[in-house]
Amino acid sequence: MARTPWNLDEIDLKILKFLQVNNRISNQELAGKIGLSPPACLARCRRLREQGVIKWDVSLVDPAALGYSVFVLMRIALERPREDLLAAFEKKVRDLPEVLQCWTVTGDVDFVLLVCATSIEDYQRFARTVVAAEHNIKSYASDVILSTTKSSFALPIP
Repeated sequence: MARTPWNLDEIDLKILKFLQVNNRISNQELAGKIGLSPPACLARCRRLREQGVIKWDVSLVDPAALGYSVFVLMRIALERPREDLLAAFEKKVRDLPEVLQCWTVTGDVDFVLLVCATSIEDYQRFARTVVAAEHNIKSYASDVILSTTKSSFALPIP
């Protein structure tokens, strides 16, 4: 097995595999599943968090529970992709709660955003008042997501 930058061993990988599926598993149960004593398991989990291998412990909320039924991939090309303008756009995007993900990409556009909305009209308001009002945007295109075949945040672990 190839070593990772964090020098994760087989036990670390087993811990990560279980925690990606259920991060609320008790330390006792996790330790039993991977064959470690509970104190050793807890120490490894703490180390993985302290090293930044485990970045977040979150609860994924059903979007429908909060009225979000529209998800859009928005492709944005900037007029002038200078470093200062890229940084300013990134800062603005970080503060927009409707933007769930933002990726800087190569190709015809500079950014791809995953945006949530309660309706098409809500998304249109966002696109017009937030995105189209940005002076450095050359163009944007929207792909409305019709259905989700797969949605996962779990990374493949050998």
